[in-house]
Amino acid sequence: MEECQRQEVVSDEEAFLFAMELACGCCFPMVLKSVLELGILETIAKAGPGAYLSASQIVSEISTIKNPEAAAMLERMFNLLACYNILTCSLQQQPHGGKAERHYGLHPKAKYLVNNEHGVSLASFFLMLHDKVFADSCVQLQAVVVGHLRYQAADFPAVAKVVVYRKVEEEGGLPFNNAHGMTLFEIHDTSPGFNKVFYKGLSDSSSITMKKILETYNGFEGLGSVVDVGGGNGAIVNMIASKYPTIKCINFDLPHVIKEAPPYTGVKHIGGDMFVSVPEADAIFLKWICHDWNDEQCLKLLKNCHDSLPESGKVILVEGIIQKCQAQS
Repeated sequence: MEECQRQEVVSDEEAFLFAMELACGCCFPMVLKSVLELGILETIAKAGPGAYLSASQIVSEISTIKNPEAAAMLERMFNLLACYNILTCSLQQQPHGGKAERHYGLHPKAKYLVNNEHGVSLASFFLMLHDKVFADSCVQLQAVVVGHLRYQAADFPAVAKVVVYRKVEEEGGLPFNNAHGMTLFEIHDTSPGFNKVFYKGLSDSSSITMKKILETYNGFEGLGSVVDVGGGNGAIVNMIASKYPTIKCINFDLPHVIKEAPPYTGVKHIGGDMFVSVPEADAIFLKWICHDWNDEQCLKLLKNCHDSLPESGKVILVEGIIQKCQAQS
């Protein structure tokens, strides 16, 4: 038997503290979510490199905060974020013998949580994953493992019922479907607010990731055309078009997604269903697509890709890889 991790010897106190940390684990992401929604990290960043601001100074810069107790509340939140290396804290002595006041700056590890020179960060990706729509699906994990449906059929319209029960029967139940009565890709038509959060998070995170891909991967060189399957608003394929202006670039996604996509030079938007067909191109780009679907659906998608490629064509696949034996990462 392959050993993933060497057995550690931990004291009773270490085990107790670890369990307590897990029990309180929900506090950090919820605090960070609130701070990001308030624009606090951006407020500190706008004060300049190496800037430190007090909670009161930060409150004075955010017009939406009306609560007179806000600074005291934020102090507690900032202390937690300092423990997780989101913020740094400095005690600054006040003039005329006043009490020392805590001032907060951005930790270097928070670099990707504030906007870069292109106005994007991973903050929107964090907010997407911690949106209530996703949070509601997380509490369904136990239910789908044991095979129970937590929702009532009467809660959903007739069309949604058919979709839900079909998915549950075919796939054994999915947390998201269980929570909302529809799939992730069907909910966008009924929830414009989440639709905006979802595609903002994907677009920003993909832009950052794609920048690194284009810096290290040269497989786009020499291509005459490329189609980005599930390309959303087209921001990713636009980055390809910007670096390789001779490539004919196609952004392919569901019609309601394409309808909201802005125009880009050298990019053609096409709406459709990747499980029916994929536009023809020299290369087909699949970034963070296959992990959303089961093996049968992935094989169907890849067959459609194969049918749309020339003999010398290729699929460029970008996905996270899970180790056979998951140790600490």
